[in-house]
Amino acid sequence: MRFTEIERMWNWLDDGVLPYALAAMRAIWIWLLLQVWANWMQPPRAGLIAPLNVFTLLALSTLFAQIAAFKLRDARGTWLVAWGGIIAVALALYGAFGLAVFENLGAFVGVLLAAAWCWRWGILAGREPLTYDTFGRNFMYGVVALALSAFIVFTTHVLAPGELILPILLFFAFGLGALALASLRDTQRYERAKVGAAFALNRYWLVTVGVVIAGMLFIGLLLGGTFAPEWAQRAIAALLLVWQFVTGILLVLAFAIAFVFFGALDLLGRVIHFTPSETKPPQVQVPRLDELFQNQSTPPPQVAPELYLLAQIAAAILIALLLAALFALALRRFHNYGEEDVTETRDSVFSMGLLQAQLRKLFQRNAAKPSAVAPYAEIRGDDARVQIRKLYQEFLAWAETRGVERRAGQTPREFQQALETHLRVAHEPLTLLTTAYVNARYSMSPITATEVAQVKDAWQTLVQSNGVRDV
Repeated sequence: MRFTEIERMWNWLDDGVLPYALAAMRAIWIWLLLQVWANWMQPPRAGLIAPLNVFTLLALSTLFAQIAAFKLRDARGTWLVAWGGIIAVALALYGAFGLAVFENLGAFVGVLLAAAWCWRWGILAGREPLTYDTFGRNFMYGVVALALSAFIVFTTHVLAPGELILPILLFFAFGLGALALASLRDTQRYERAKVGAAFALNRYWLVTVGVVIAGMLFIGLLLGGTFAPEWAQRAIAALLLVWQFVTGILLVLAFAIAFVFFGALDLLGRVIHFTPSETKPPQVQVPRLDELFQNQSTPPPQVAPELYLLAQIAAAILIALLLAALFALALRRFHNYGEEDVTETRDSVFSMGLLQAQLRKLFQRNAAKPSAVAPYAEIRGDDARVQIRKLYQEFLAWAETRGVERRAGQTPREFQQALETHLRVAHEPLTLLTTAYVNARYSMSPITATEVAQVKDAWQTLVQSNGVRDV
């Protein structure tokens, strides 16, 4: 395996974030399967391999493959990956068995195959750009592996159910985040291939995706506490320190504000005498989050334990089906590419004008005729970019009056070729106008007043040419 076939530049998102997010996503479900398998052994081998070791195998192989692909690009890269893999697999076996590697031959072969497979997967992730399809397939692999682990745990009790919650939450955190970023990168490549420029990474998009994923994980935490209250209490105890720290800061700020307020009130009280009150001031207490799941481990006295367990299993199945449907919809949404000719003005459905228009049409059944639709998108403003786009709209109307109409989905370059085929127009001003419109519509580079003047001159040249149609 050599690393001289593809020469590409390093990108912080394609080669810095996405490969290692994929390694984390893979490491979680691979380790969980190994953990279930190790506890299923006779005798059980709890803690056979640590999750950090699995992630290290995947991440190191990705890093070595990137060094070979970006820096070395010769036989040295091949030797680095090969010898690094041998040493890493040997260290993984030593961490799992110590010097007694052949004491349990079945466990030894299992760990050896898993470590070698992880190293191979990391190499493939580091030597070529990753696409959304790669993350989609691995997300499905992880969902199947988690479902299989949960089935084994609930049927054989090799692990406590609470031990599944944290790996599942981490898997969906890394998985959904990686899917969103991979979808963004695929869309940027699509836009760059179509129009020569891609949209920038938007902070509002990042905040929206982060809030959605955090909300789903919080719901998963609450549902996990329903079926494993003891795990939820441990998780809440860990979060309680952060909660107390945040509430402590808020209370200190409230105390500082109150100190200033009551200091000013004390100065005012020396002038105006108030009647003292004998009521005690309210005591501020920090709410206890660890009391959320205290009384959920035992069934109600009027319900049989068997029925209570059956109800829990049925609820878990329904929740799993609901989450699977949500994740399927998320996969479809993440994979949708952006459209080219989308209206830039986006009105909120809760705007007052739109609501009033809907109320006026509420009792109108059959309108006399549909309202006329504007032929072009409304463009507001008067900067250089907007001026060029308005000129291009005038140019489209001018071409339509001469029998050449821009079809739906037709790019500006294709429309230019159609004009040159059917009308006798000058090539240079038409090319200048088309290029300026593409830059104003899709590029983020600044546009100067000189370029606007050149576009106006080109447009006047086209108008004066009269655009006679060829017969």
